[in-house]
Amino acid sequence: MDGEEFHATRRGKHQRLGNGGILITDAEAGRVIQIDAANQVVWSYVNGYDAEHTARISEAAVYEAGYFTVDDWSCPADRSS
Repeated sequence: MDGEEFHATRRGKHQRLGNGGILITDAEAGRVIQIDAANQVVWSYVNGYDAEHTARISEAAVYEAGYFTVDDWSCPADRSS
């Protein structure tokens, strides 16, 4: 990422993605960046608190499509009695 170098002195994390990209969490800067296999920025997010500050992000993660798919939203029967 030419021109967008950064160094997370602490609490930085990364997740290697199945498509060859990387999800980077820069916790102290409140920033998350996803880059593709060619090191191009796919998207980025800054957790802005106000016009001058950002809030920390402890961790971000990418989930596979369908991870949150729920087939049955009904509640299980009350088994306490």
